[in-house]
Amino acid sequence: MSTIKDKLFILGLALTMCFPSLYAQNHPLTPKDGKVDIVIGGKDDTVNETEVFNILIENAPKSPQYRTLPQFAIVGKNKKFYLSISGQLKSTVAFDWGNPLSSDPALFITSAITAAPAGSGAAVSFTAKRSNLAFNFVGLPGTDNQVGVYISFNFTGNGNSYGASLLNAYAQYRGFQAGYNLTMYLDQGACPYTIDAEGPNSCAGFYNTLFNYQGKISKRVSFGIGIESPIASITTSSYSKHEAGSVLSLPATSTVTQRFPDIPLYLQYAWGTSNHVRASAMLRNLLYRDLLVGKNEDAFGWGVKLTGSLSTNNSKWTTYFMAQYGKGVASYMQDSYGLGLDLIPSPGILGRLDKTKVWGGFAALQYNYTANIFSTLIYSQLRNYMDKYSGGSTTYDDQYQWGQYILGNLIWNINKYFQIGAEYIYGRRMNFSGTQHHDNRIMAMFSLSF
Repeated sequence: MSTIKDKLFILGLALTMCFPSLYAQNHPLTPKDGKVDIVIGGKDDTVNETEVFNILIENAPKSPQYRTLPQFAIVGKNKKFYLSISGQLKSTVAFDWGNPLSSDPALFITSAITAAPAGSGAAVSFTAKRSNLAFNFVGLPGTDNQVGVYISFNFTGNGNSYGASLLNAYAQYRGFQAGYNLTMYLDQGACPYTIDAEGPNSCAGFYNTLFNYQGKISKRVSFGIGIESPIASITTSSYSKHEAGSVLSLPATSTVTQRFPDIPLYLQYAWGTSNHVRASAMLRNLLYRDLLVGKNEDAFGWGVKLTGSLSTNNSKWTTYFMAQYGKGVASYMQDSYGLGLDLIPSPGILGRLDKTKVWGGFAALQYNYTANIFSTLIYSQLRNYMDKYSGGSTTYDDQYQWGQYILGNLIWNINKYFQIGAEYIYGRRMNFSGTQHHDNRIMAMFSLSF
């Protein structure tokens, strides 16, 4: 006998077959008239270099952070496949003052700002860790059975080891995508370009293992729905017990393995080549264990988000924006990721965990001085809300309450291979105790892409 889950699965599968597939809209910074050099195969009138470029771009991530546009391609016999190998050498130098961040110098993480030791109020850092290498393969290009595979690495490693680290590894077929990529809850086309590899603190800019479908309802309307590996970051609770003249601290809750995937979905309206508005949602079920009664409990987390990018007719100005609100979805704001803010101890019921209420957003304005020179200004903020509790694995006073991120940059694409830029960033972290710390950073970048 079929179950409700079986029927829902069949219904969902049928719905996806009703709509043609659509890959996400390109970022406004993606060239509209790009070409590739055909180095092996396909050197005849039947191969269009712009068509090859567009199909490879369609298969690639839409994030502007990694400038790995295809510069050359290998074309198979009878155009059975396209293969591009691209890379970027990205080197930066940064100077911090205030409370310098001591983690990865390529990332400006507002929530990681802490009080600097005496005498360490400034620091200079160099890194080439966000250099990367990408392999972009498309089989049966331009047909209904087109299949794409994209694999890329950067060189974050550990410390200064610069070991290769997987960045993307996914396959795409008829609108389905499976593998490892940026969460679908992130609207990559609404992300402004920054030299800082972290970007606005309220973004959902992290990678996850996923399976999703993106389809087209009409020429301008598209949608997506998927499942992703659950990301649960929890602050567990404890209580005090008097025994034999001493006070013991005993756990009241604990973390457990998660049973259910996170579910992102979106509906998007797009027009022109660089304009779109997207409404997204995230649904998740968070499990934890109540040690006082000896059983697992769950909490339903949810988030809603509005994002988009809007360009003027002459493409001089582009606006990027995002606004997000939810409960139990703090992990989907990158500044709160891994800080135990999805669930926190309930101040009223021992053995219970409550969802943290969160909101955040950013606005960014990009101005294109010429076709190759542009500047971007960004303001981003996020806030966490919770009632005061006691006895947590992270104390109430030390929890992250709010942070802000302010950025301005100037970027020059000298040609399709070389890019230079400069950037200023200001960040501030506030704890629930009222303690706050800030940092300033000036960065300069040199990039060579091939």
